Formats: sequence, C-alpha cells, structure tokens
Amino acid sequence: MEQHPPMASPCGRWAIPSRRKPRPGAPAPSLAGDWLVEATVPGGGSYTGTIAARPVGESLELSWDTTAGRYFGIGLEEGGAWYVACGEDGIGLGLALLGPGGTLRWTPAPARGRVGFSALVPAPAAAGILAWEAGPQSPSGLPFTRVSLRDGVEVAEAELTGGAPARGLCLPTAAGWAIAWSPAFEQTVVLSYRAGREPGTWAARWALGGRPGTAVELLRPLL
Repeated sequence: MEQHPPMASPCGRWAIPSRRKPRPGAPAPSLAGDWLVEATVPGGGSYTGTIAARPVGESLELSWDTTAGRYFGIGLEEGGAWYVACGEDGIGLGLALLGPGGTLRWTPAPARGRVGFSALVPAPAAAGILAWEAGPQSPSGLPFTRVSLRDGVEVAEAELTGGAPARGLCLPTAAGWAIAWSPAFEQTVVLSYRAGREPGTWAARWALGGRPGTAVELLRPLL
C-alpha cells in the first residue's frame, strides 16, 4: 500500500489492545461487515477508506477501497483473532496458519473459500531458523512442502519451497505464525486483527513485504 502524508495526532487511537481469548463456549467475534478504516503504514504514511468483509465458504474475503488504492484479502479466524493475507488482487494470494507443532491450516485449498488441513514435521535448519517440511503421510495439495523462518522476530520473511511464490510474510499468532504470500512480495500484506478497545471495533497490526516494522489499522462500523 502506498504512503500518504501522516494523519494528524494519531496518538492513543492506534494502541493495540492486549490479546484476549474468547470465553470457553462463546462464539468467536466476526470480522464480517462494512468498516471505516484508518491506518498507518510501515515506514511512515497513512490511509483512510472502507473495507467490506464477507464470509465465503470457510474463509472471509475482504475488499479495501482506500486513499492508498484498492486491495483484496482472505482471512481465517483462530482463537478469537483474525489473520488476513492481502494483495493487489486474489490471483496467487494465499494464507496459512502454522502451529508450533507443524499443524497447518490454509486457504484457498485449492478452491475459493475452501480451507485445507494438514501437518508438517520439523526439519533441519541453521541456528535461529525454524523449519518444517511435508512428511511421508502428508497429503497432496499442500501450498508448499517446506517452510522456514527466523525465530524471535516481530515480522519474519518465510522461505517457501515446493509452491509459488518462494517468499512469504509472517506475523506471530497466539501459538504460531500467520503466513501470507502473493506473486509480488513487495505488495504482500499480512494482518492480525483483534477486538479493539472500543466495543464493536477492530485493531490490526500489519506488515508489508520489503518494509521494516509494523503499522496499525483501526476499523469502526460503517453506519
């Protein structure tokens, strides 16, 4: 997403709330709906606009119409949070949620709105690198057969083998990592949404391929 002049006095509105797990038995909050969006950009800048989020099959599809342009995303829920991969369009866009033991959930799989489930096994890697690969019992149709990423960093670049493209962008989840990929790494975005401090709002931390650090996106209901 392109840079724009910074907004005036973002201050506390950009604060990310602490992670809150839903009560046992309580339905997961939904990101589906129509939203007003205000956001900062990794490396500087900001944008405003609207987001439309709609359930499609087992996933969520999002459309941004903002001062930075129009973008498309796909999302999955985990533990009351939503993780979203975003790009210029849906062609070649993918999202995977990787658990610490190698559990893998991804979309599309392969059709729009479908979610795949599998498990990878730990793989040899250099010091400070975490890696998993497909095992003998792994099914066909995985989005990649090996993934490796640097441990202990806020934003990680993932090396993806056995799929296209060869690079993905990661943010941590409560128990693992959300991995986004698209044909153009510099336009690949990964977002982590949690319920905002104000009722009915959402706040996301997000990263952009090739840019340092993260930025914040705030959603309020479009009335």
